[in-house]
Amino acid sequence: MLDILAAIIRGVSYLAVLGGAGIVIAAVTLPGDARSPARAIAMLVRGAGGLAMLCAALTAWLFVARLGGIADPAARDAVAWSPVGAALALQFLGGAMLAALSAPGAMRVGAIVQLLSFAVVGHSATLGPVSALTVLVHVTAAAWWLGGLVLLRMAGTGLPHERHVLLVAGFSRQAIWVVAALLLAATLTAAMLLDRTVDLGRTYDRGLALKAALSSSLLALAGINRFALLPRLAAGSRPARWLARTIVAELLIIAAILATTAWLTGFQSPHKTDHAASAPPPIEGPVAIIDAWAPASVSGLGTGAGYLTIVNNQDADDRLIGASSPWADALTLHQSRQNGGIVRMQKIASLRLPAHQRTILAPGGHHLMFTGLYSPLVAGDSVPVTLTFARAGTISIMLKVGKIGDPTPHRH
Repeated sequence: MLDILAAIIRGVSYLAVLGGAGIVIAAVTLPGDARSPARAIAMLVRGAGGLAMLCAALTAWLFVARLGGIADPAARDAVAWSPVGAALALQFLGGAMLAALSAPGAMRVGAIVQLLSFAVVGHSATLGPVSALTVLVHVTAAAWWLGGLVLLRMAGTGLPHERHVLLVAGFSRQAIWVVAALLLAATLTAAMLLDRTVDLGRTYDRGLALKAALSSSLLALAGINRFALLPRLAAGSRPARWLARTIVAELLIIAAILATTAWLTGFQSPHKTDHAASAPPPIEGPVAIIDAWAPASVSGLGTGAGYLTIVNNQDADDRLIGASSPWADALTLHQSRQNGGIVRMQKIASLRLPAHQRTILAPGGHHLMFTGLYSPLVAGDSVPVTLTFARAGTISIMLKVGKIGDPTPHRH
C-alpha cells in the first residue's frame, strides 16, 4: 500500500512542481495578456506551491517510516543528508516561495529552485553534470509548455478576441524553440540512461515508448494549433472554440505523460536484465562472498535490502566496515531488532567476521540497506556493490535480484 501511495504522491508532485513553476516561467516570456486574470493565476500558483510542499513532506515521511520511523536517528539522517533529502528540500523551499510570496522576483526564484530539484537526485546526478543539465533543460521546457497552456486556457475566457489571437501567436512562436529544446534534451537523457540501446522486450523501454507515443500525439495537436487553427483564429469564434478544446486535450496528454513517468520511476528499472546463470564463485581468497541476492522491490520509496554470506578465510577476525553501490545514494549496514513486538532496523557501523567462519546476512537479521535507489530493484537485475573490509580491503560483487515474493535467495 505504501508503494502505491508513494507513486501517487510522486505523480502529483510532478504535476504541482511543473505546473506551478511552469506558469511562473511562461508568464515571464509570454505577452502581458498571459497574466490575465491575475488573481486567479496567483491563486493557482500558490495552490501548486502548497501542494508541492505537501508532497515533499509526505515523501520524506514515507522514506523515514520505511527505514525505521521518525524516532530512529539513523533513518532521519539517511533522508536528511542525502541527494534525496536535498531534492525534497529544494522542492519544499521552492513551493514555500510560490505559496507564501507575492513578489514576482521571489516567485521566479522559487520556480527555479523547484526545477533544480530534478537535477540533484537520481540518474541525472550519478551520470554526471551533462546528464543533470539535460534533465534540467528537459523539465524546464516541459514546465514552460504546461504553464503556457494553462495561461492560454485561462486568458482565452476573458480577453478580447484580437488580443487573444496575439497571445496565441506569441505562444506558438516561442513554443517552436521550447519544443526543440525539450526533444533534444529528452533524446540525450534517454540515450545516456539506456546506454544508447533500446530493447522493447523490457518493460522500462516499453514505458519510454509509451511516453514517446504520447509526446508524438502532443506534438501533433500542437501542429494542428499552429498551422491549422491559428491562421483561422482571427476569422471568428469557431476556431477559438476548437483551440480551447485542443488545449484541454494537450493538458490531459501531459498529465498522462507525468503519470507514466511516475510509474516508470517508481516501479520499473532501466538497467539491463541479466538472465544468464552465473558460475558458482570459488570460496577462496581472504574473504569470499556467496549467495549474494536482493528481493525485488515494487516501491516508489527508493529503498531496498541486500543479503549475502561472507566467508572469512583469514586466520584473524575481520570486520565489514562499509558498502556502496552506484545504483543508490547510500548503502549501509543494518540490523533488524524486535522491540515491544515491533521490528525496527538499526544502522550499525561495522559487522564482526570471525576467522574461518561464515557470517550470514539474511532477512530478519543483518542486511545491507539501499537508500535513495535511482530505480526499483526488478527481478533479473544484477546490482553492483562494493564491500569494504578492515583487513581484506574492498571487494566488488553483484547482487542478483529475485522475483517479488520469492523468499529464497538465488543460491549458486
